[in-house]
Amino acid sequence: VDAFVLPHTNTIATQSSTMLHAEKAQRKTAVRPKWDKVKSLFKRSSKKKDNGTTAVVTTDAFQELLKTRITINEFEPTLPSDWEDKLQKAISTAIYAPNHKRTEPWRFHLSN
Repeated sequence: VDAFVLPHTNTIATQSSTMLHAEKAQRKTAVRPKWDKVKSLFKRSSKKKDNGTTAVVTTDAFQELLKTRITINEFEPTLPSDWEDKLQKAISTAIYAPNHKRTEPWRFHLSN
């Protein structure tokens, strides 16, 4: 492994560690959503075409969605018959959920 001094510092780094940092930076930028796509969700009316269909996302609809969200505190005492499949699907989906440096634990709640 080749070693070299980083410019503007007196730090010696290895070529392999520098490549690893470059790969991490490339992955981070590849996963980040485009800011324009995020901003379009909060416009008064945003039309997006997908295979000939048109979907309209409005702030009123988003606000209504938030207002109608409920928390259920009473759960059924028994598990559904296909709980193992649902658990497997939840875990495989959670792998792709954004989480800053994987510092937060996963918590799952089964529901029908």
